[in-house]
Amino acid sequence: MHRISISTSCQHPDIVKNVLDVDKELKPDFVSRSIEVQGSNLITTFEAVSLRTLRTSTNAFLDNLKLVIQAIDTFDAPNYRPTDVPEIKEGSKERDRHGVESK
Repeated sequence: MHRISISTSCQHPDIVKNVLDVDKELKPDFVSRSIEVQGSNLITTFEAVSLRTLRTSTNAFLDNLKLVIQAIDTFDAPNYRPTDVPEIKEGSKERDRHGVESK
C-alpha cells in the first residue's frame, strides 16, 4: 500500500472540501481518498495499491483543487461584480438579477 498526504492552505477550506468530496474515486478498490479540514488547511490523504494509481489519482485531484481555488479567488474577490447584473441606481425602479423591472 502506498500513501501520500497533501496539505494546502486556502481561503475557504470547508467550501473546497465540500466541492471536492462530490467527486468520488473512479476505482475505489484501487485507491481511497480522505479529505479533512484543520483550521485553514485542507489535508488530503490518498492510499493506493500501486504508485501509478496513486500518481494518476493525485494528479486528477490537484487539477480539480487548482480549479476550485481559482474559482473561489475569482468570485470571492472584494471588488467582484458580475458583468451580467446591471447596477441599480438610487431612485430607479427595482430590477431582478437579469435586469428586468419589477411590477
